[in-house]
Amino acid sequence: MICIKAPASLANLGPGFDVLAMAIQNPFDIVGLERIKEPNIIIEAMGPHGSALPLDATMNVVEPVLVGAAKMAKYEGGFRVKIWKGIKPASGLGSSGADAAATACGVTKLLGLKLSDWELSWLAAMGEAKAAGSPHMDNASASLFGGFIIINQELRRIIKLDTWDFPIILVTMGSKPSTQYMRSLLPRTVELRASVHNLAGLASLIHAVISRDLDLLGMSIEMDELATPYRAKAYDHLQRVKETLHRYGALGVALSGSGPSMFGVFREEPCIECIRRELGNAWVMLTRPSNSGAVEAECPSEFKGAP
Repeated sequence: MICIKAPASLANLGPGFDVLAMAIQNPFDIVGLERIKEPNIIIEAMGPHGSALPLDATMNVVEPVLVGAAKMAKYEGGFRVKIWKGIKPASGLGSSGADAAATACGVTKLLGLKLSDWELSWLAAMGEAKAAGSPHMDNASASLFGGFIIINQELRRIIKLDTWDFPIILVTMGSKPSTQYMRSLLPRTVELRASVHNLAGLASLIHAVISRDLDLLGMSIEMDELATPYRAKAYDHLQRVKETLHRYGALGVALSGSGPSMFGVFREEPCIECIRRELGNAWVMLTRPSNSGAVEAECPSEFKGAP
């Protein structure tokens, strides 16, 4: 069995709707794959959030990735899949993207496929389509390659910028109806002024990453008028979390993907227990950017005990 560890990710990063994402060190998922003779896909799940995953292959994000890779390789057998789930599904932290990325990375190794970065990302995005209704590539690409990712679908390019080390606080409150629903809240057309505002934020954000300017990074992630104002209607915790994180030193706070998780960037580690106390029932975690994406890893002990 080959096991692949893939990190969670923060998509959009404020003004970069569907074009920006960043990998983070924690949480993460591990996907184990092996070939079986029968043309079936058998899924087992374990770990902190394993019980939340569908074991029916037709409902799981790994299925279209495995089927797509099998067609490319002209492989007619099946797969046994074991998923150690550390990322909470539907949290806005790239849960489905991490599993799709780990599966794409693992199955191409297993079947000896040689794909370009774009082809590998597109294969993983097929899994995202199962979860979100469309094959968006931001989370999956960040989980595949690590670092700060820019997606250009017009040019078919995945651009990776290395990040540097700084504290990030993740906060999850409430629940997300579904990614499809959250995308349906977005307008079909936007004002020119809002577009210019986001373009300025996007340019500043990319410059902040290249120049490692944490103050500019913090300001830039709050420059979104294309998605966050509309998605905020689904969450009543956004302002409370933003104000709390700023009070403890956040340089900027934004919604992660389509939520409900939010993240704040900091210069120094804040008092995590203080934030937990203030936010009551919130899940709060300290993490950091990761330049490492999907990598082969030791299989969890739970995999060895499973059939």
